[in-house]
Amino acid sequence: MAEAAADKKTGGGGWLAGAFDFAKGLTNAPPNLLIAAGLLFILFGIAGGITYDKIAPLEDTYYRITAMIFGSLFLIAGIYLWQEARQREENREIAKATATQPIKAEDYNIQILSPGIVIKERYVDVSGTFTKHPPDGYELWIMRAYGDQRWVPVKRVEPENFETKGWSVSKCDLGGPQGQASSYGAYLLSPAAQAMIEYWKESGSRFEDIIKEIQPSPTNLDALAKINKRWLPALHGNAIKQLGIVTCHKLPMTLTYLIQPAL
Repeated sequence: MAEAAADKKTGGGGWLAGAFDFAKGLTNAPPNLLIAAGLLFILFGIAGGITYDKIAPLEDTYYRITAMIFGSLFLIAGIYLWQEARQREENREIAKATATQPIKAEDYNIQILSPGIVIKERYVDVSGTFTKHPPDGYELWIMRAYGDQRWVPVKRVEPENFETKGWSVSKCDLGGPQGQASSYGAYLLSPAAQAMIEYWKESGSRFEDIIKEIQPSPTNLDALAKINKRWLPALHGNAIKQLGIVTCHKLPMTLTYLIQPAL
């Protein structure tokens, strides 16, 4: 009887305190549970608790208002977290669609203006124009080609080298160590292609160091021509397609300089 009287005196405060403790555990719960808890607290406050057979009455106005305040906070938090979760899901869907949808070279109109098709020096500056910056995550690279089936990355165009409508990159080895490349071009590389090229370049550097240790450096053009496995193989056409490498502008070239042996 004394406990019942005490509970009646406090207007259900003991029950409400226990309910608040339960609600604290919902802070890490999914948004729908927070929304449900918020609505429940608001209804409890409006109805004055569960008055049937005095199961859990909230007779004191203070506790009723407090219940509605806590319910409103839970409701607002639940709605906010629900919106955040929905936005993250939408962003994931957009990212997924963007990743699976190939970009089009004509959307960026990246062109090479210099040095043209006649290459007079081994290391030359390459420059050109564009109408739209490369998409997020993509990089513009200069690559040389051997026929229609092999490509070698030469140099990346750094973001700071994009001016108002032009871009440039210096000291590009377009002909290659043996001067056998037949064309060069500007290509947009996807993140997957960038990761692969980074690994390819590092592997090539280590491979070349090993070859230099076990094989004498060529001293003339004839000796250089006989070395077929001094460098890593160029990238195959299938790799270009699978890695999402987009051809923006490709030019045939004629080399007019004398190839010197790569020491």
